[in-house]
Amino acid sequence: MYALVGAMQFIVIVMVGRNFYSSGALTLTQWIAYYGFAVNIVNQLSAYCGYWTTFKGSQGATRRVAQIMEEMEEDVEAGENVERLSGDIELKEVDFSYEEKPIFDKLNLKIPAGRVTALIGPSGSGKTTLLNLVERMYPVSGGKILFGGEDTARYSLKSFRSEISYVTQESTLFAGTIRDNILFGIKREVTDEELEKACTDAEIMDFIREQPEGFLADVGEQGEKLSGGQKQRIAFARALLKQSDYLFMDEATAAMDIRGKDQVWKSVKRHMEGKTVLMVAHDRQTVQKADYIIVMHNGKIICQGEPAEVYAENTYYRELIGSEGQGR
Repeated sequence: MYALVGAMQFIVIVMVGRNFYSSGALTLTQWIAYYGFAVNIVNQLSAYCGYWTTFKGSQGATRRVAQIMEEMEEDVEAGENVERLSGDIELKEVDFSYEEKPIFDKLNLKIPAGRVTALIGPSGSGKTTLLNLVERMYPVSGGKILFGGEDTARYSLKSFRSEISYVTQESTLFAGTIRDNILFGIKREVTDEELEKACTDAEIMDFIREQPEGFLADVGEQGEKLSGGQKQRIAFARALLKQSDYLFMDEATAAMDIRGKDQVWKSVKRHMEGKTVLMVAHDRQTVQKADYIIVMHNGKIICQGEPAEVYAENTYYRELIGSEGQGR
C-alpha cells in the first residue's frame, strides 16, 4: 500500500513539473530544483504521517495499560482450600460472554472422571473457552462448574489450580534455567532421579544432556532459546512431576513430530492411568488417543460419547479420523 502511494506521488510530481516545463514556466535547471524540493516535501510529510500513526497507536496501548493498572488484583487466596479434587467435571446451566459476545448459553455437560476426553470441533466453537472456564481462568456469567458434585467457586484459586496440570500449545517459560522451569509450581521435594525420569518420559532428556550446563542451561527470556516443541516437552515434564489427578491440554503436542507425540502420549497414559485427562485437539493422531469424545459447534455440544458411538452419529468426527476410526 505504501509503495503504491509513493508511486502515485512520484507520478503527480513528474506530471506537474512536466506541464510547467512544457509551458516555459520553468527552465531545465529550475525543473530539477523543483523536483528535488517536491520530493523532499513529500518524504517529510510521509514521515510525519508515520509518526502520527505510531503516536495514535501508542495512545491506544497507553489507555489499555492504564486500564490494567486500575483493575483490582485478583485475590487468589480467597476461599476454601481444596483437600483433593475428584470425580466427574460438570457444567450446569453455564452462561459466558466474551466482550459482550455470547459464547455459552445454559450449557450443560458432564466430563467423565478417569478417562481421556477430547474436545473437538471447528475453530471458534468454544473448546478452549470451555477449558479455560473449567480451570477458572475466567469466571462464568451464570451457572456452576462442579468437580465431584462440589461447586469450584467455593475454593481459592491458588488451592484449586494447584490440583490441576495444564499444558498449552504456547507453553510460556520464564527467564532462568531448565531445572527452574520444570520445578516451577511443584510443592513437594523432587529427587534428581524423579526429575530425570520425568524428562525422559517427556522426551526432553536427550536435549538436556546435549547442553554443556545440563539442567542449569539458561532458557532465555520467555524460553526464547528453545523451540516450541522443547518448551512443550518441558511443560509436560512439569505436569508429570506435579502428579495431579487432572491434566488439561490445549493443542499440547502441536509443535512435536509424530514420534515425539507417540512417546509423550505413552508417558501420559502411564502416569495418568485412572486419572482425568481433558484435551482440545484438531489432529487425528491426538484425537484417537481419547476414549470419550465431545463434539462442539458454535458454543453448543452437538454430540458426545464413546468413539464408536460418535463415529456413527457425527460427520465431523468421521471426517476428522477417516476410515481408520471405524470400529473404535
